[in-house]
Parts: sequence; structure tokens; C-alpha cells
Amino acid sequence: MQITVEQAMNIYPLSEGNIVAGASGIQRMIKAVNIIDAPDIADWIKEGEMLFTTAFLIKDDLDEAVTLIKKLNARGLAALGFKLGRFWQAIPQRLIEVANELGLPLIE
Repeated sequence: MQITVEQAMNIYPLSEGNIVAGASGIQRMIKAVNIIDAPDIADWIKEGEMLFTTAFLIKDDLDEAVTLIKKLNARGLAALGFKLGRFWQAIPQRLIEVANELGLPLIE
């Protein structure tokens, strides 16, 4: 089954989240859901995946975070969700700006 990011955001627990960037991409199709737990995740994802992260892998290097988001977008990422609180209290403004330019939904 495939659903759009917009449709997924109406299903609990995603309905408790907020799209903070990339709203122009809410019609992207989600084919699978996964987590980021490896630094080379961009080499492994498939088009239509929705990823979730605590930001552990990118918390200390904003340039690397921007590069990763661009790579994930180029691979066809549907959306990227962040669990805030442990490593980041908020998604950095620079990532929000890049995601808006790309139309890549960022969820917190």
C-alpha cells in the first residue's frame, strides 16, 4: 500500500507531529518507513522511503546534515522525521530552508 505524506500525517502517531518544512512535497508517495542508524544511509534508501532519526549521526555537523538531506532527496526520499529532545531541541533553521527549497517534508 502506498499513501502520500499528507495522508500519513492524518494517521496516529504521525498526526501528533508537525510538518515544519517542505510542505510543497506533501504529495510525495510513501512506500516504506525506516530509521537512520548508519552514516551511509543515502546509499541504501529506496525511492518513497520515509525516514526517522534522532539526529545522532548529524548532530555535530550542520554541513554534513545539509549534504545528507540533499542526497536523500536525490534518492527520492518521501519525508524525514525527527525525534527531538535528546540531540536537537529543534530542527536547525538551515535544514528547514534547504528542505523548503527541495520540497522535502521535514516532520517533528
